[in-house]
Amino acid sequence: MIVRILSAAKSFAGVHYNERKNNKGKSELLVAENFYGLGNDAKRAEYINYLETVVSTNKRVKNVQFHAVISCKGKEVPHEKLKDYAVQFLGKMGYGENPYLIYAHHDTKNNHVHIVSSRVNKKGKKIDDTYEKIRAQKVMREILNQDLKYQAKKDYDAFKEFDVSTLKQFKLLLEKKGWIVRSGKDNNIELIKDGRVQFEIAQEKIKEVLDKTVGEERKKELDNRKKQLKAILIKYYVSDLEKYSEFLKRKIGVDVVFHTGQGHSVPYGYTVIDYKNKAVFKGSEILKIKEMFSIDETLNARQRVRNAFKSKSKYSAKFQELKDLGATIDKKGNVVLNGVKLYKLNKKDLYNLNLLAKNRMISEFEFSSQAEYELFSEFLGLNIDDSFKKIEKDNLSYYNDMINSYDEHKVNKDKLPENVVLIYKKGEGRFLLDFDKKVFIKLKNQKQKINAGEFHQKNVVDISNGNDKVVSKILAVMNQKFDGVEEYDENKKKKREQQY
Repeated sequence: MIVRILSAAKSFAGVHYNERKNNKGKSELLVAENFYGLGNDAKRAEYINYLETVVSTNKRVKNVQFHAVISCKGKEVPHEKLKDYAVQFLGKMGYGENPYLIYAHHDTKNNHVHIVSSRVNKKGKKIDDTYEKIRAQKVMREILNQDLKYQAKKDYDAFKEFDVSTLKQFKLLLEKKGWIVRSGKDNNIELIKDGRVQFEIAQEKIKEVLDKTVGEERKKELDNRKKQLKAILIKYYVSDLEKYSEFLKRKIGVDVVFHTGQGHSVPYGYTVIDYKNKAVFKGSEILKIKEMFSIDETLNARQRVRNAFKSKSKYSAKFQELKDLGATIDKKGNVVLNGVKLYKLNKKDLYNLNLLAKNRMISEFEFSSQAEYELFSEFLGLNIDDSFKKIEKDNLSYYNDMINSYDEHKVNKDKLPENVVLIYKKGEGRFLLDFDKKVFIKLKNQKQKINAGEFHQKNVVDISNGNDKVVSKILAVMNQKFDGVEEYDENKKKKREQQY
């Protein structure tokens, strides 16, 4: 809070100045006091004539106008409250019985009021102006100190209704109101302003705030609010964190407070104060700070994906764009990057990418025979061609030896390597699929069938009842995707001719 006494003047130019502002809609008259016979609707000339009549009783006073300004930072103190301060200020400075005008100004980012009065009272005596600028500061401090104790309790009463999870969050609420918060005796909290303890919060009262029970309905409400806040943080994000925080507080009513370690410039975390919903959230509960700082990258990636799929380029080019970004596609057709959904594909795009991924996948695999190649193509729902990679004999022996070792342990089966799936199809025997080395082979050793108990093992799959869901089963077992594209099921009768 600042009080400033402007230079004394020989005329009441301050009235002219403020009334001109009124006419332009940039200010308003809040108080016209001690103008007997005149109200707030009097004309400018009437106020000036009255003031000049008062000062005419003392011809020795040349600088007759008293003009002062009381202002606050931003909008933290409303004009009505500034008016109350101004009335108290005038009384303590000796102008309380004089005619005075108080105007509220709206044309700057800081709320402020102008005070205009006469330096001569109605008895013709000059108001004491000795060290008035120094006295003005002292008087303002006295007024604020009287009001601070009330304001401290008011802030505590308001914030104890907030949902907070830590003492730090509760202290932050008070600090954002301009209080210096420190621990006092018996772990009480002291609220300090102007170098004095204005209010003290007992430890048991603090405990009540932190241990407050949150009901199920309130929990649901807060969970939904977190989702809303995440969308808001992403939508309005800008890399200038100061502007970002200021905008969110001004437009949304949400205070985002970033925390930066000593000697560092990049925040390690942040807190969200939601005044409207009376809650304080740890930032990571809403949006991890690394994700926040990658929003620009995410927005750019989203635009690249949109451009790719709205273009008429071949699906091979679109597929490559996703690979370059490091994005994946889930079963619902969402393009996902770092857990963030970038774009929703239509069924045609999803089907085409799925088919393209399967073709690329099968081209990387090795087989020991044409029959294996045809069967694997059937699993994938692909039309085969005549070319396939043939596995080397040494590698074929390696897999057969692996299964022989597996079959020898009849009571307690050894687990297969994580990268290997054992597939059984009634009437055709067993097959082995290695995702890491890209191998699919029919096993020669058929002495032992797969027992029912073996199907409980993660790496064993029975496909005897048909191939429709084979790929889904195998991919689920291996926690794999077709090069970033999860399998998309489409009725084979609806397959369309594809272009790559």
